[in-house]
Amino acid sequence: MLNTDEDPHSKKITNVEIAKILKIGMRTIDRIKKRFVEEGFDACLSRKPTTRIYERKVDGEVEAKLISIACSKPPEGFSKWSLRLLADKMVELQYIESISHETVIREVEAWKTHRNNKNASIDWQFTTKDARIKLKRLYPQLILDLTLVGS
Repeated sequence: MLNTDEDPHSKKITNVEIAKILKIGMRTIDRIKKRFVEEGFDACLSRKPTTRIYERKVDGEVEAKLISIACSKPPEGFSKWSLRLLADKMVELQYIESISHETVIREVEAWKTHRNNKNASIDWQFTTKDARIKLKRLYPQLILDLTLVGS
């Protein structure tokens, strides 16, 4: 800012030179100069809080559907879900009109953080009786295989 003003002790630098050195646009320089004149030096040192109101695209229902897709088997030809695949699937299933992969990562990260903060754990230890109940769809196959081996 100081070099944009001509002084007997320094050479004036143009906006074009400042933009090139700082790798910013000419419009940014104009906005900062205007802010300096209107609000003072301290106001130029920090960003202005945004006045834009962002509408959340993802509510609880959409988030639940996203999590259910993320936990499901990935499409054929893929070993796991990518962020773009999840976003495309959400739109394909018409759960949401449009969604970016950046929004997907924010939602997945929020879900993981929430889950981890709860210290959620999975107890894989259970009795044989519970195993027969929980895995009953596997037992007829196992029993059938055992009878073939025994004969």
